[in-house]
Amino acid sequence: MVENFKGDSVPDIFQRVLKIAEISEKIIRYCLIAVLIFWGGMLMFVFILNWEGWFFGIRIAGLYAGIYLLAESLTALFLAVSVIRFTGRRIITGGLSLIFFSFMLLDSAVTRQIIHPGSKTIPELFVIFALISLLYLISCIIKEYTAKRS
Repeated sequence: MVENFKGDSVPDIFQRVLKIAEISEKIIRYCLIAVLIFWGGMLMFVFILNWEGWFFGIRIAGLYAGIYLLAESLTALFLAVSVIRFTGRRIITGGLSLIFFSFMLLDSAVTRQIIHPGSKTIPELFVIFALISLLYLISCIIKEYTAKRS
C-alpha cells in the first residue's frame, strides 16, 4: 500500500511517531523489567548460598559481602517494581536503571582489569543490560516529547 505523504499534517506525523514510541517503549520496558528481576533474583540466590563478592577488584566475604549482595539485589528488585508501578515517572526510573547498570558495568570492568591485568575485553552482559536501560530511557524521552507536541 503506497501512501502520499505530501498531504500529511504535522500533528498526523507526530501521532505516527507517538504510536511507534509507545510500542517500542512498552517492548523495551518489559525487557528491562525482566533483566532487573533476573539480576535481582540471581543476586538474592548468591546472597542465600554464598556470601562472597567483588567490589571494584577487592574480594569481599562474610558480613560485608552479604550486605553488599543484599543491597544490590534489593536495588535491582526495587527498580523493577518502580518501572512497573510508577509509569508516570518513566524518565526517572529509566535514568535510575541506567545509573544502576552503568555502575555494575564499571564495577565489573574494574574487577576484570585487576584480576586479569592486560585484558582488553569488557563484560558483555553488563553492556547489554546498560544498553537496554539506555534504550528504555531514550524511548521514554521520545514518547514524552512527542506526547507534549501533539
